[in-house]
Amino acid sequence: MIPEEAIKILGLPESATSAELSISLKIQQVKFEQNLAHAPTPDLQAKYREALRRLKEAYATLERLREESPLLTLRPDCIGPEGGSPTASANLKLTHDDGRGGEALQIKFPAAWPLKLHWAAAAAVLLFLAGLGGWFFTGRMHGAKSPGAPPAIKPSDGVHAPALSQVAAGGSMAGKSPYPTLTAPYENTLGMKFVPVAGTRVLFGIWDVRVQDFETFVNESRYDATNVMWTYLGGDGLLEHFGDTWRDPDFAQSPTHPVCGVSWQDAQAFCAWLTQKERREGKLNQLQNYRLPTDAEWSVAAGNTKYPWGDQWPPPAGAGNYASGEVAVGDWPTNLPTIQGYLDGYPRTAPVGSFPANRNGLYDMGGNVRQWCQDLYRKEMTSAALRKRYPELNDESGAVEHYRVLRGSSWASSDAETMLSSWRSQTFPGFRVDQLGFRCVLCNIAR
Repeated sequence: MIPEEAIKILGLPESATSAELSISLKIQQVKFEQNLAHAPTPDLQAKYREALRRLKEAYATLERLREESPLLTLRPDCIGPEGGSPTASANLKLTHDDGRGGEALQIKFPAAWPLKLHWAAAAAVLLFLAGLGGWFFTGRMHGAKSPGAPPAIKPSDGVHAPALSQVAAGGSMAGKSPYPTLTAPYENTLGMKFVPVAGTRVLFGIWDVRVQDFETFVNESRYDATNVMWTYLGGDGLLEHFGDTWRDPDFAQSPTHPVCGVSWQDAQAFCAWLTQKERREGKLNQLQNYRLPTDAEWSVAAGNTKYPWGDQWPPPAGAGNYASGEVAVGDWPTNLPTIQGYLDGYPRTAPVGSFPANRNGLYDMGGNVRQWCQDLYRKEMTSAALRKRYPELNDESGAVEHYRVLRGSSWASSDAETMLSSWRSQTFPGFRVDQLGFRCVLCNIAR
């Protein structure tokens, strides 16, 4: 695949770093996977699989180019509207990124040149610029010394975070970091709050992602998180509700309620968008990113008690938002049980922070909504005894996609085993149901 085609397919931002390439891939991949999961015919499934293949090929093309020319930052402003023909001059930006913005030389090529020739021209210019290396990389003032850039670290999804203790956040080797660290709480641009959790190398969101947070994402990115939502309400089993969405799940939600009816893919798109937004605004450095917690991180954050509230059953008053006496109203199915004698004041979801936090300062690690985790589900994650009682926990994948891990319980939970701190379940990543939400972690954080 030639570079111009890869740029069109990925729909790159004006100046694409390696991290932005990765984010662009992730956002588009989520959309294609979501369409694949709901494709009604083999024909359509084949088309979406081919689209996914070409998307990954485009990413590999540009990553390979970047590895061969590490100073090259792609500026695809030669691509016309809607990925059409080139309409203006193509810019290739040669950047020395020292983590603080760096300096840059910009080369313009006439629009008449085919884009595939620009890369050869850029290579020739690179040879010419080699003679300017000392001036470009050490500063324009005679005798000035460069503070030096941190070692190059390949951006990752943060599940296996690089050792950052020797790398200054943002490239500064002295003084207080302007970026989040593992030594202090952090509040981001959406008002989402994060705290360190001992035993992990991430900052944990203290709440589930709220309706207002997800709404900002949808409004700014134009992401479509509607399609089909499922529910147990109004029947004697799982029902498709075509009219229900995260905006209106058929029960009242305020801006500070946890967003529900969102898929793992929706959560991935949210995290990618928020990462890109805060890097662009200078709130995060180029290594830091938002993602879902791993199953292992979630376990540490949940604590070592049998249930989120402690070791006793049933839950004491005010333990959290579960299937209490209030839930059995309206369209609550008559065949679904409630926790006898327990009241929490909310028939469906509750605003985040309505119940006490756990020892790690996290709210709703049980109740309100079940939470997506980053991991693929493996049956070995669940004990043999539980798998014997719940045979469905032996299933690791559906017809199209491998299942993802779910942790916690929800406003509809009433069974003692499914409310254990250690309980996990699974479903396919495109699934939306009114009991599912998510929380974020912030990773690749220096100490």
